[in-house]
Amino acid sequence: MNLNIPRSIILVFFISLLYWIYLALTTSMNISCDAIGYEELGRSLQSKGFFYYIQHGPSREPLYPMLISLSMHLESLSGLAYTKIMAFFGVITLMISQGLLYGILRILNIRTGICVGVLIYFGLSPALLNTAFSLYSEITTLPIILGIILTSHYLWIHLHNNRLKYAYIASVLLGLLLASAALMKAVFEVAAPVFFLILFIILAKNITTQKRIHFLLCSTLALSMFYIPVTTYKWLNYKLNGNYVITNRGSWA
Repeated sequence: MNLNIPRSIILVFFISLLYWIYLALTTSMNISCDAIGYEELGRSLQSKGFFYYIQHGPSREPLYPMLISLSMHLESLSGLAYTKIMAFFGVITLMISQGLLYGILRILNIRTGICVGVLIYFGLSPALLNTAFSLYSEITTLPIILGIILTSHYLWIHLHNNRLKYAYIASVLLGLLLASAALMKAVFEVAAPVFFLILFIILAKNITTQKRIHFLLCSTLALSMFYIPVTTYKWLNYKLNGNYVITNRGSWA
């Protein structure tokens, strides 16, 4: 992909970043409803550790409470309120997501004017800003989802162009991204196999016979990188609290 970024896009990135930093500095993070539960889990992880968190579970998906726990550790070191640290994590997440979104738009050959409009909407979206500057876990899935889309694209490109080393790297990254998504939101434990199935069917139909072995290796790598961490976490839950699940929110999750 051509990295020559138009000035109008750079300006949108810059203005968006300034606005997000302003919100991070001035907005009081909303701690209510689900956010209270996340705060308690983060505090538990910070004070009592990961195995205590699992032993007294199953709790919610682990990655977002671990991010809150990290913010609380940084609070004890810096004196800055952990909610402000989380707000700046929100800024970083929005920056990464906006960059990934622009990458997808470029791959789709969307005209610069439309890209500008989409990126401005992204930067000002009340729904995204609310999740970024409240203690809600949804915002952290956004760059992961966009990363999954981009990685799937490059996996196909590398296989198609016989860049096998990069295809294997993309396969590993794809599996890890989907595993991260599942450990952030358990619904991805169900969605990921469906996504893999659709992706692999598309790839298998469009791959030459000579590349079938590499396609199978890529598939194995991606599936392994997804199931190893997800299954390990579920096994730890089963071993320590008797529940072979990711989260306490039931099989519907």
